[in-house]
Formats: sequence, structure tokens, C-alpha cells
Amino acid sequence: MVAIMQMKIPRIISRASAAFGDWANVSIWTQSGRREVRRIDVLIAIGFVACTSYYYWSGGWLSALQGAGMYVFVVMVALWVL
Repeated sequence: MVAIMQMKIPRIISRASAAFGDWANVSIWTQSGRREVRRIDVLIAIGFVACTSYYYWSGGWLSALQGAGMYVFVVMVALWVL
């Protein structure tokens, strides 16, 4: 038997999440219908650069490599959970 946890999500959070999803999934560039770049893709790339830059600034190139790997891993897990 599997126990399922049920909890109420406040309506304001649900509406904000839906509004952000609608805003982030807008295509900003399309090439011949084959490739598409959405706003969320740009935000993920900016986050990657910011994370890697911070780790490079605080710990050098090896730390930046570890930070980049961790960012990629966390993004992959987050996309898998969604």
C-alpha cells in the first residue's frame, strides 16, 4: 500500500505558477520550424552562466567545473520531476 501525501496549495501560488508558465513558454526565435528558443531556455542559460561564474570567482576553475556539473544535474532532475 502506498501512502499519498495531500496538501493544499494556496491559490495565489497556483495562479503565479500558471502565469509564469504561460510567460516562460513563449517562443522568441524559430528557425524554419525545426528549432525553437523559448524564454525559459534563455533563463536557464543565464542561470548556468551566473552559477559557473560565481563558482569560478569564489574557487577557481575546478570549482567552476563542479558548479557547472551540479547546475546541469539539478536542472535535469527538475525537468524530469516536472
